[in-house]
Amino acid sequence: MTKFKFLILVFFLFIFSSAVVYLYLNLSMNKTAIMPLFLSKEKAEYGVYVDPFLSTYSNPRLTPKEVAKLVKGYGFNTAHLVVVNVGDISSSFSNTISSYVEALRSENLSVVLTIYPPTDSVAWEIHPEWRQRFLNGESKYDWRVYLAPTDDGFVTYYLENVKRLLKTYNFDGIELAECWYEVDEGPSSPYYADFSSSMRQKFKEASGVDPLELFNSSSPHYYLKDSQLYEEWVNFRVEVIINFMKNILNAAKEVNPNIRTYVMYLSDVGQNYSTRIDHAQDLNAIIKDVRPDYVVIETAWQDWIRVDLSPSYVKSYADYYVSKVHNAQVKIIVQTDVGSVPQMRRSLDWVKEFTQNAIDNGFDGVVFYEFSIGSFIKQ
Repeated sequence: MTKFKFLILVFFLFIFSSAVVYLYLNLSMNKTAIMPLFLSKEKAEYGVYVDPFLSTYSNPRLTPKEVAKLVKGYGFNTAHLVVVNVGDISSSFSNTISSYVEALRSENLSVVLTIYPPTDSVAWEIHPEWRQRFLNGESKYDWRVYLAPTDDGFVTYYLENVKRLLKTYNFDGIELAECWYEVDEGPSSPYYADFSSSMRQKFKEASGVDPLELFNSSSPHYYLKDSQLYEEWVNFRVEVIINFMKNILNAAKEVNPNIRTYVMYLSDVGQNYSTRIDHAQDLNAIIKDVRPDYVVIETAWQDWIRVDLSPSYVKSYADYYVSKVHNAQVKIIVQTDVGSVPQMRRSLDWVKEFTQNAIDNGFDGVVFYEFSIGSFIKQ
């Protein structure tokens, strides 16, 4: 072999070995993005929320196609695409939703439209007459604005826009997330709702009393004095929320009779509040009257904020809810937050263990909030 040929051979060997080392290191550094987190169980749902309107998606690396590949790579089979403002008809909104639906579908992922009724910032700005009224007169709490599900104009608007979204993007499912009234503290909070004109009128027609009387300490109908009327009020609020849920899901099935339906229920297990009394969500009524395909148990934020939260905490929720929901022939999945604030940011091992605990304890699936803020993305 000539010296020239020998040098050429050494050069190519160097290039080849460098390429092998590069690929090995690259795969090692990014193995979490290509290694599935979950051992697939037949028919179990492994879901994750994707909210493309969060600021975290301004990261140029997180294109719709890249997000879809990562979601698939982790072993998820369902993406819950978050749309808070169903009335947004801007071109930027449409382009964003279209690109994400197309990218997620290209990875053979099921795409669920996740909405947050009765919140819609577009309607809240344009139609102040549709706004809820809390005890303090406001209609905004934290990041959310609230409209009145007793207002016929708002309900018509909301249903029409839900149907428009479903017709345009042909989602595989629809989820009603946090369809409720605020807040955990109930009547002791200034944000307790709803005292909009439509709500007051309809309750007065049903009971003969303006509901504001229930929260006037000098009134004979003050809720700590008139327990019977207060119970009527609690039941009335529940009925309003249940009917609103039913109307939305019925509208969805007008578009697609086979669409999968999900209703999120806020758990109050071990917490110092009652979801039925404070938020007007009634699990029994949801599974018996609304009858979604899935109930999504939203675990308590009081658990989420625990730095040392064990992934086995899901067992207490399973013990309380799984058999109750399954007995009604409805499936049940469990939701947790893995990163909305720094102390809640969970590792991938934690996510995997939580999932295994959930499945082992009878849940039909899991769903995590939210993809771009969890440990799924290396910041």
